[in-house]
Order: sequence, then structure tokens, then C-alpha cells
Amino acid sequence: MAKENEYMLIVLGLIMAVLFGHSFLFTGSGLDILSPVHLLALRFLLSALIFGALRVFGIIEVNFKGKNLIAVILLCLTEPVCYFLFEALGIKYTSTSETGMFIAVVPVVTTLLGAVVLKEKPTFIQFCFVSLTVFGAIFMVVMKESITGVGGNLFGTLMIFCAVISQGIYNVFSRKLSKQFTPYELTYSMMWIGAISFNIMSVVEHLLHGNIADYFTPLKNPQA
Repeated sequence: MAKENEYMLIVLGLIMAVLFGHSFLFTGSGLDILSPVHLLALRFLLSALIFGALRVFGIIEVNFKGKNLIAVILLCLTEPVCYFLFEALGIKYTSTSETGMFIAVVPVVTTLLGAVVLKEKPTFIQFCFVSLTVFGAIFMVVMKESITGVGGNLFGTLMIFCAVISQGIYNVFSRKLSKQFTPYELTYSMMWIGAISFNIMSVVEHLLHGNIADYFTPLKNPQA
């Protein structure tokens, strides 16, 4: 049974990696017609409504009674709010491939923060693979610049770096909170806090541009 669970975790990890990788492509496509904030607002609003329906119909169980809500709110500000905002801006001002290469450095940040916060000492094998990730990301960026002769957008690169830091912080502190909150509760919180935060930003953006009436118009476009 333990072996089966281990294999299942590996399979789920691979599926997650594939979906995560494709999300960069979908985000890049959506940013062709939407601003970063508006894209994230619609994306998380849909996710929050789906999770809300799952809770109403009893498919998932969510109970925050007696739990540290301040901690989970702060966690959700790192991801999804900070991470996805920085990621979307990074993709908009650099490229999908460059963003993916930089995001690959997340395990490095997570390992370093885990050693400091959780006192987790990486094994030799972990250290080797983390180092390989760093060298791989650096190699890809250097090769891209040498072939095309064009470096990345400085602002976009900074946004991707901030996304990496946000993701690393989330990975570490979500492990601490996982002792108090279930995966469903953490994910439910992330979807709703993301939906509320990004929709507030997007509404303000639309009001400033005087086009609030077109808020849901992009949903008619299949590319969105």
C-alpha cells in the first residue's frame, strides 16, 4: 500500500507539472486580449465559484472554525495574489519560455527557505538536482541571448524573480499550515482570496478607463 501511494504521488506530481507548464501558454494567449489583472480576476472568479459549488453540494468539506485565519490570509497573499500577478506581468513583458525557465528555479528558493524556516537540511541528491536546475535555467537564458542577440525585458525579468520568491515562500509556509488546514481548505481559501483581490483590482482598473460595462465581454471570446 505504501508503494502504491508513493507511485500515486509521483503520477500526480507529473500531472501537476504538465498542467502547470501549459498554464504559461494559456496565460500568454489570454494576455493578448486581456490585461494581467483582468485575466486573473476572471480566472479566479470562475475557480472560486466552482469550489463554492463543490462545498455547497458536500463534495468537499471546509471548516475554518477555531483555526488561524490570519495566517491563511497572509499565505494566500503570497500565492495566489503576489505570485500570479508577478507571473502574469512577467509573461506579458518577457515571453512564455523565459518565464518557464525562471520559474524552474523555484525549488532552489524553496530548499533555501525550508532550511532556514523549517530546519530541513537538503540531502546530497536534492542538492545535486537543485544545482542542476539552476545551471539549466542559466544555460537556457544564456543560449537564448547568444542565439537571438536579445536580452530579456528588465521589468519582466524582475517580475518573474518576484514570482519565484513568492512561490518559494508559499511552498514553505503552506507546509507549516498543512498541519492545521486540509488541502481543500487551503485551496478554497486561495481561490476566494484570489477572486476577491483580483476582481477589486480589475474593477478599479475598468473604472479608471471608463469601460466597466465591458467587464465580462471577453468571456465571449474563446481565446480568453
